[in-house]
Amino acid sequence: MLLNLKHLGSGSTKAEESLDFTHSLNLSAVRLWGELPFPEPVLVTGRVTCRSGIYTVSYTSRFKMHGTCSRCLSDVINEIEDKFSHTVLVDAKDDGPSDGFIPAPGGELDLDELVVSDILLKFSKVLLCNEKCRGLCPKCGKNLNGGDCACDHTIKDARFKVLREFIQGQ
Repeated sequence: MLLNLKHLGSGSTKAEESLDFTHSLNLSAVRLWGELPFPEPVLVTGRVTCRSGIYTVSYTSRFKMHGTCSRCLSDVINEIEDKFSHTVLVDAKDDGPSDGFIPAPGGELDLDELVVSDILLKFSKVLLCNEKCRGLCPKCGKNLNGGDCACDHTIKDARFKVLREFIQGQ
């Protein structure tokens, strides 16, 4: 979706002008963590404001994210709502973001590109069901979030034999 910002702040006597928008963005083809985590559209609602020639775009994105926990392999479905705000340079060259400003060449802001980059930059390299996920037992494969297993997890590496004997001797 392209937002035309040219008519905002175009010599009007108003101190502030704004443009509200609502947009549904399909990210079903976006791959993240080797999966397609956005089966449902992302709802974007926001406002572009021009105050004394300075353009600001503020919006909220709402979506459900589906995936698999990287530690315990359980299904993860998160409802996410994030708020973003950017200062926009109207009629800037399309060299990409510079000094924290978003360029809008020709007075047109590509909202889809902005939203996709904001959303994808919020995620880490791995998806977890929760920050304290204990994962799977490397021996029996039990999900350790439900409790400990009966496996012996002591390391019996021959290189540490002298150290083990030293500790047991004390």
